[in-house]
Amino acid sequence: MNNSQSHSDNAAPKPSFLVAYASQSGTAAALAQRSAALLHGQLDYQILPLNKVDNEVLSYTRQALFVLSTYGEGEPPDNGMVFAGRYLKGQVTIDLSHLQFSVLALGDKIYQQFCAFGHSVHQGLSRLGAIPLGEPLEACASAGYDSEGLLQQWRQGLKLPQTETQSPVQAKPPELILAKSPDFSEWRLVSRRHLNPGSPGAPVFLLSLGSVDGSIANWQAGDLIEVAFDVYPDNLLNTQVKRKYSIASLPQDGVVELIVRRHINADGSLGIGSGWLTAKAPLDSNISLRICQNPQFHAVEAQSPMILIGSGTGLAGLRAHIKQLEQQGATANWLLFGERSPEHDGFCADEITAWQHADVLSRVDLAFSRDPHNPAYVQDLVLKYADELRLWLQNGAAVYVCGNHLGMAQGVDHALQQIIPAQNYQQLLSLGLYRRDVY
Repeated sequence: MNNSQSHSDNAAPKPSFLVAYASQSGTAAALAQRSAALLHGQLDYQILPLNKVDNEVLSYTRQALFVLSTYGEGEPPDNGMVFAGRYLKGQVTIDLSHLQFSVLALGDKIYQQFCAFGHSVHQGLSRLGAIPLGEPLEACASAGYDSEGLLQQWRQGLKLPQTETQSPVQAKPPELILAKSPDFSEWRLVSRRHLNPGSPGAPVFLLSLGSVDGSIANWQAGDLIEVAFDVYPDNLLNTQVKRKYSIASLPQDGVVELIVRRHINADGSLGIGSGWLTAKAPLDSNISLRICQNPQFHAVEAQSPMILIGSGTGLAGLRAHIKQLEQQGATANWLLFGERSPEHDGFCADEITAWQHADVLSRVDLAFSRDPHNPAYVQDLVLKYADELRLWLQNGAAVYVCGNHLGMAQGVDHALQQIIPAQNYQQLLSLGLYRRDVY
């Protein structure tokens, strides 16, 4: 027997079961871990983000569970875009007749395309010959759902090997027990500063919230808060309506800071969340909130130069990252930011200037859509500075986008795909060097 054969014979077998997830805010990733815990002790499995599932993984996988969120109107989360392009749009032809699979589809019925990405994967894998173990199981985020019941429904469709010593459902291994979501707690509205007086757009405010009991919550740049409101303004702590906002500060600041635009309805009334935070809540009043992890918008582990792109209140998520860069002593990062009026919409202009002087930001480019001399949107800057952006990306920079999804973020994404080759764009996604917090 030659050495090559010996090495092959001793190679560890590949896990036959796959749990794959596509998750924008971490919900599907958490559910995937809980799903995998049900398999513990019964068979070998692996957990992967969907973009890491390729031909090699699929070749040795015999059963799979796909836990899939739908982003916006039927789109894949960012860590599912490579998979979607590869297997749902005809880029790859592969025979998957050896694969049995299930789909847990997460979505929200406030969107017309409820759970659409989960259904797209179900259909796409079926076209490639994979055998579905049933129709996708659907769960609605805004309605709430019983995650344990959902998992048990899925598990009942499986045919797993049993031994005399195995119970029907294995206990969760310690490393897969998920931390309980933090409870809502009371915070105090410390300050509220109008950032754009005279702007042609709706008013924008920088809000500071301090913990009522003096404790400092733990979060990192990129995370969110969820605020609970009551539809009846006299009773804020009745948690009937919830809104998420990007955190614009770090724990070391001692406060949670937000950048919130006041939403004004067609009839002149104010939005429930933004109206309370920016107009109705008295200073020193209590606000009910909790910290929400947003791992898809955390900084990449290996420190890379940042290209920070956003518009409007999207400055919040970018501001937290810049503060973190300053704290780390990092330099040579690039901010591209867009708003309406150059005279009235210079959000946090003094801070940005200070970061430039300290070289935390080595470059800042601004676009104003109502500039009488040079109207532009932030996505126009991506096209205008295409050569420089390509050079930054070649040198390992990561792209962070924060702000409105339908306008800015889609425009930036289209611009990026115009200025870099498709394979480079796919590589940004697969390496986690393109991260978004968009809404």
